[in-house]
Amino acid sequence: RSRAEFHYSGTYEANGKRIGYLRIPSFDPPSPFAAVRELQAEVEFLQASTDGLVVDITRNPGGNCYGEFALQLLVPYYFRAIADEIRPNLELIISGELALETAELLGAEDWEIEFLRIFVRDLRQAYSENRGRSGPLSTCGVSNELSPAKEGDRVIAYSKPLITLIDELTVSWGDVFAAVMADSDRGPLVGYRTDGAGGL
Repeated sequence: RSRAEFHYSGTYEANGKRIGYLRIPSFDPPSPFAAVRELQAEVEFLQASTDGLVVDITRNPGGNCYGEFALQLLVPYYFRAIADEIRPNLELIISGELALETAELLGAEDWEIEFLRIFVRDLRQAYSENRGRSGPLSTCGVSNELSPAKEGDRVIAYSKPLITLIDELTVSWGDVFAAVMADSDRGPLVGYRTDGAGGL
């Protein structure tokens, strides 16, 4: 294995079963694109050659929306990711409108523009109704209703039993990842309760 690889993985035998091990050290890889490609290759190998999987996110300091890609490669059915509820004020609405105008002027990708439109629309509505906070707004994309990773119509997410290892140093997106795995009934969380600095 190369030191340039972001993940650590392997297999071992236990009670006549071949178990996979996948360590995700953080959700902030130096190159998210390279990390997604690497993780996809790892998951495809583990799907083909193991009976079950241990996903290790102990001591994971968190990161960013790379965590959603990891979830899509490990949850083989539709699931709900995290969302934020925001208490809007005029300054936040103006900032959102400016970000939307800038994205449109600079020719941002369609999904980015749609995300900003939904964000601004929901903030305006919550502000005009004086209801205190918005509804749930996706943290990483247009929607927090996510599908498993696919190639064409074929699901490529890991579909066999798994457990997720956590500890008190699993924080931020580590917390979020563990919470989504638990909420989607993907498998048991094993270890110590996470720090609580991001979700669970």
